[in-house]
Amino acid sequence: MTNPDSHGAAAVQPFPNAFWTANVTELFERAAYYSMASFVVIYLGQLGFGAYWPSTLNSTVLWGLVYEGPEAAFAALATFVGDAALSNPTDVAYVVENGELHLYAVDGHNRVVRLR
Repeated sequence: MTNPDSHGAAAVQPFPNAFWTANVTELFERAAYYSMASFVVIYLGQLGFGAYWPSTLNSTVLWGLVYEGPEAAFAALATFVGDAALSNPTDVAYVVENGELHLYAVDGHNRVVRLR
């Protein structure tokens, strides 16, 4: 990302706007997630779970659902779709094309597969 200027020194170019948009969006997403996780602990504490159980449930159940839920859902989807190559998913995305919603996945062999 450098270009030599007239004196032979490397001039640093600024990052493109898409870089800053993506990074700021990620910061807001992370802030929202951790805020939600904190509020779950406060809410469970107010429901009468005591001091121990809210943080335990948050660190096991909530995080388990967040990290393992998409893989379990994708494995179930691959079973219903019937494609054995999709049993080891790496990514899933909904994409709007020509006004229609389509489901795409990247399988274990780094192939993009359209599911619906």
